[in-house]
Amino acid sequence: MLRKRHHHLDDLATVKRNFMISGCPVIPDESLEDIIYIRFTHLEELHPLAKNSSSDRYFNVSMDDSTGELKLIPAGSKGVAIRNYATWMTAWGVYKKVHRFLYPSRLTDLDAYQEHINECHEMWSWQVVYEYDKARRLYASDNPQVPLAEWVGSLANRYLIAKATEHSDFDDGAGTDAQRAVNREICRNWNRGRCSRHTNCFYLHECSRCGSDNHPASRCP
Repeated sequence: MLRKRHHHLDDLATVKRNFMISGCPVIPDESLEDIIYIRFTHLEELHPLAKNSSSDRYFNVSMDDSTGELKLIPAGSKGVAIRNYATWMTAWGVYKKVHRFLYPSRLTDLDAYQEHINECHEMWSWQVVYEYDKARRLYASDNPQVPLAEWVGSLANRYLIAKATEHSDFDDGAGTDAQRAVNREICRNWNRGRCSRHTNCFYLHECSRCGSDNHPASRCP
C-alpha cells in the first residue's frame, strides 16, 4: 500500500482527475488528500448530504494584492453531524468507496473495523462509541502500520470501559454496564475463528451453537 501511496502523492492532480471521472462519490479536496495521505478524515464531510460540491460550497471574497482582482476562496464544506450509527454507516460507506479506488487492499481491514463498531454500538451509547471511533481512527493515522481493526486496549479502556462506568447510574452487584454486556454477548469474531483480542475481548468466547468454551462455532462438532 505504501508504494501505491507514493504513486498517488507523486501525481496528485492526476489522481484527483481520475477520481472525478471514475464515478466515485464527490468529496471535498481536503478529505481526498487526507485519505491519500492516510490522515485522519472527518466523516462529517463525506456524508452525501454534506455541502461539498463546487456549487454548494461557501466562498469568501478576497482581493489579489498583485493584480487587484477579486477572487473566490472556498470557505470549506459544511459537514453532516454524525449523531447516530445510521449516519455513520452512510458516511463510512463513502469512505470505503474512496478506498476501493485508491487503496483496495485496505477494504478487508475497513470491513472488519465496521463490524467492530457495530458490535460496540450494541453495547454502548452512540455518543460513547463515536468518541472512541474518532480516537481509534486518529491513532491509525499516527500509526499506519497498525491495522485499523486491530485491538488497542488503551483506547478501549479510556473511551469505552471508562465512559461506560461514568454513565452508569447504579451498580446492582453485577458490575458496570460494560461488564454486564460482556456477560450477555457472545463474540461473533471468535466464533468465526478470527478474534484478535484474546483475553482483552469484551465478549464471551463461547460456541454460539452448543455453549462450549473449548471451540468456536466454526469448529463445533
